[in-house]
Amino acid sequence: MYLNPNMRKNLFRFLFLTLVITSSNLMAQNGLMRFPDIHDDLIVFVHAEDIWSVPSQGGIAQRLTIHDGNERQPKFSPDGTLIAFTGEYDGNSDVYVMNRFGGEISRVTYHPGYDEVVGWHPTEKKIIFSARRNNFPRLSQLYMINPDGTGLEQLIFHEAAQGSFSPDSKMMAYNKVSREYRTWKRYKGGTAQEVYLYNFETDEETNLTNFDGTDRIPMWIDGKIYFSSDRDRHLNIYSVDPKTKEIVQLTTHSDYDIRRPSMGKEKIIYELGAQLYVFDTKTGSTNPVDIQILSDSPETRPYIKNVKDFITDVKSSPDGKQALIVARGEVFTVPSKGDVTRNISNNSGANDRHAVWSPDGKQLAYISDTDGENNVYLIDSKAKKTPVKLTNFTDGYRHSLRWSPNGEMLAFTDQTLTLYVLDIASKNLQKVDKAEYENIDVSMDLKPIYDYTWSPDSKYIAYSKMDETLLNKVYIYSLDEDKSYPLSTIFYDFHPVFSKDGNYLFFISNRRFNPTFCDFEWEMVYKNVAGIYYATLRKDIPSLLSEEATEIKNRTGAIDFDNISNRIEALPVEPGNYRYLSATETDLFFLNKDEGDFNRFEFRKPETMDLHSYNFESKETKEIVKEINRYDLSANGETIVYLKENNVLHMRVAAAHGEGESFDLSGLNMHMDPKAEWMQIYNEAWRLERDFFYEPGMHGQDWPAVKEKYAKLMEVASCRQDVGFIIGEMIGELNTSHTYVYGGDNKREAERIGTGMLGADYEEDAASNRYTFKKIYSITDWSRSSVPPLSAPGLNVNEGDYILAVNGQEITTNKNIYSYFQNLANQVVLLKVNDKPTLDGAREIKVKTLSSENIIR
Repeated sequence: MYLNPNMRKNLFRFLFLTLVITSSNLMAQNGLMRFPDIHDDLIVFVHAEDIWSVPSQGGIAQRLTIHDGNERQPKFSPDGTLIAFTGEYDGNSDVYVMNRFGGEISRVTYHPGYDEVVGWHPTEKKIIFSARRNNFPRLSQLYMINPDGTGLEQLIFHEAAQGSFSPDSKMMAYNKVSREYRTWKRYKGGTAQEVYLYNFETDEETNLTNFDGTDRIPMWIDGKIYFSSDRDRHLNIYSVDPKTKEIVQLTTHSDYDIRRPSMGKEKIIYELGAQLYVFDTKTGSTNPVDIQILSDSPETRPYIKNVKDFITDVKSSPDGKQALIVARGEVFTVPSKGDVTRNISNNSGANDRHAVWSPDGKQLAYISDTDGENNVYLIDSKAKKTPVKLTNFTDGYRHSLRWSPNGEMLAFTDQTLTLYVLDIASKNLQKVDKAEYENIDVSMDLKPIYDYTWSPDSKYIAYSKMDETLLNKVYIYSLDEDKSYPLSTIFYDFHPVFSKDGNYLFFISNRRFNPTFCDFEWEMVYKNVAGIYYATLRKDIPSLLSEEATEIKNRTGAIDFDNISNRIEALPVEPGNYRYLSATETDLFFLNKDEGDFNRFEFRKPETMDLHSYNFESKETKEIVKEINRYDLSANGETIVYLKENNVLHMRVAAAHGEGESFDLSGLNMHMDPKAEWMQIYNEAWRLERDFFYEPGMHGQDWPAVKEKYAKLMEVASCRQDVGFIIGEMIGELNTSHTYVYGGDNKREAERIGTGMLGADYEEDAASNRYTFKKIYSITDWSRSSVPPLSAPGLNVNEGDYILAVNGQEITTNKNIYSYFQNLANQVVLLKVNDKPTLDGAREIKVKTLSSENIIR
């Protein structure tokens, strides 16, 4: 076939363009690669919580494991034939082993604690792993075990998290502390990691690195120990000579931190951003590995999700016939009957919240970050039109959105603790007040000023805030005067609400003092300190408790602030733990709970409370429904909508007692785009630090640049665990401890199979091939809310006795001792024990196992 020069040029351009596009598409499908290891011609790593392999020179990766649980920390055996890894096949993190092709996977450890693979012994072909079994729960220790689960031994260290043997196994370089999962960068506190050298022959320990920052994950290669350190503010690879203690920096990355370095003979492989790099200890060169992941990423695939288990807020429509529900960042309207459930906001890439119904029921308002910042939006209640953006904030956090009764205004509070009123027609903002003080460590949506309430005529707003006395005080703001008036005096007052006619203001006050003395120490404890009080708002209005109170209907007017604090009275209710008032013409509704902690720090606060009502005419209280999460009273005062666990229910006020009727939540569905939701979560985490971090200078960080830096990694996230890791890396740049990332809707989770525990340490008797009780744990008399299994009276099991069988299955050292107790957690089991290694004369005893031994160790 003959091609003229022009055709050749065009064909070349086509092939080149095709190659570029194909290469670009291949790279676009790559994801985050973590926990790498290398052995000669093969690399293993974790992607989407599965283990993959790829040739050392790069290429197309192949998946080795596929399971709903996480698989992490793959480590090659010294000869490269086996791979040990941390897996969750049975729901718990244990040590597993497989061949280098991903086959013959078997479980090695069975302890219910967290077992994490660290590496291999260089000559004994034993797996090294860290665990917190026999120590204070925060202290890790190192263990070794055979790949078949036998030969478990604990290394000598009181505390050790990472370690690497010398080639002759006479010494070990190790870290005492584990901080790989903590999102602390450039940390120099009390748990900063050092590399220690321990000599097994001389029983001597030496601090090799002696740096006040991070020196972690030692790797002993030939005559040097390699480790990662942030001595230049970024984690890079260093080496230390164990004889001279000379430290040399070997890599100089400044874009991302080196994470999870792992050694393979003369090479070290590590994570850097979304790539893997290999450092050659002989040549000193470091190069990225070109890896292509072409398989599907099922966790990124959009799908339909019912979000009834993710409800965060419920409201009643003005007529009580529908519920307004916020779930998983979506706004829904759900009818009590007849109509259809509507997803109003319908955007998994935005967090839509604090939705409220307009007084006429025709519109909804809500706060959304759909444009990247928290702004207020307006939409018709049937979502037939495009939402209207009412504000144009470029930073900040907003919460507690509430509509004025006349339908003309919306109020909300922002991250500066300032309450604003927004005129819907003009979009003008009016500042109401700002709290200069607040309790620490309270939820963002409970930061002041969150408990404000509109007067029925929309001319006043009542609210509470903390003043310089560090007590919450109730204030009333006049919109006409643009002025706030104090109502409270010297007590802790909060959660105000106007009466339906606007003549009274109810509020809760912690002023009932009946101390209880501690039974151990001479200390006073104040419980049930709350009462319900009210202020008569005009001098011509009689006391609510008087007979004349029923004769003042339709008597309205401006609030008389002169001596208003002298017109405060208590409703005749017993001292309690009252919260969240709502009023109709005949009743006052509130939450209460007899027992629990009700401090304003939300410390150990009850998850549920009981709904009660107080009748103005009979002056009696009654319980309506128990153990609810929240409630809302319809604007017409006829219906109560409430959340109880994952159910939303409604009841008529006139017949309010017992359980209400459930809304049908089967239609609470959203179109879930995981990638869009993950990016929203990432952006929101970044904004929350920007808006709430205690140091305005962000510890010297260019915070917008940090966002862009880690957003590049978000583009290749392939599972929810990746998102948590990336957010942790981002907030770690703030160099602040205790800034953690928790939770997440992991799509793939393994079912947990518990291991029964007897509260004992075991020892192998090689001569008999049996296990003995090396130590039996007990606890002191005063803490015996539960008795350790083998310490119960009458069992007479002693240290040194043999454990021979459980539930008829004979126990030998051919298997891991804990493997015999699979799926026996918290169950009564039948044991055979003896003071000699034989079934002859063995005693049978019944004990109830534990699921964890933390409380008794």
